[in-house]
Amino acid sequence: RSLGLEKVPRPPFHTTFAIFVGGVIRWIGDQVAERRRLNDPQKARVENTGILVASGLIAGEALVGLLI
Repeated sequence: RSLGLEKVPRPPFHTTFAIFVGGVIRWIGDQVAERRRLNDPQKARVENTGILVASGLIAGEALVGLLI
């Protein structure tokens, strides 16, 4: 018996992979900052850079997805 879930739209893997990669990069940055025992301003800078890189990957992937 079917639950009707096969009709639920799922985003294709190739268009959502950049979101995953951005999250991994952000996680790696957080781990590096934690190991280096950075002070609060340094942690904020690392966090902001991680957010910028992750957002750039997501936006770039969206643009490439539109072009392809």
